[in-house]
Amino acid sequence: MLDGILRAVGRIEKIASTIAAVFMFAIMMIVFSDVIMRYVFNRPFSWAYDLIWIYLMAGVFFLVLSEAYTSRAHVSVDILQQKFSPAMIRLSEIVTCLVGIVVFSLIAYLGFLRAVDSFQS
Repeated sequence: MLDGILRAVGRIEKIASTIAAVFMFAIMMIVFSDVIMRYVFNRPFSWAYDLIWIYLMAGVFFLVLSEAYTSRAHVSVDILQQKFSPAMIRLSEIVTCLVGIVVFSLIAYLGFLRAVDSFQS
């Protein structure tokens, strides 16, 4: 059962990474088009940077976060772990994961409350 769940999560991560790649391509095309519009036609897109910085960059970051963590491709500061024993390394990883769960659960909860409040408004 756990293998099935892990495969399903892996598929979701691949789909999210594909969406993030599409977002990155959209960012590239919007910036390219905005540069052309700005310097050739003197008519830049007024919406380009808001769309990129508010939505697309956030989407890229959050959609690849899970896969990056799973594949250990994220930035990791392991200067202290080099001095730890294997048991201490494992313990520090467990503590880090628990803190991460608490922080991201809080972010999700507060985001949900804000979404509900915005919907009610």
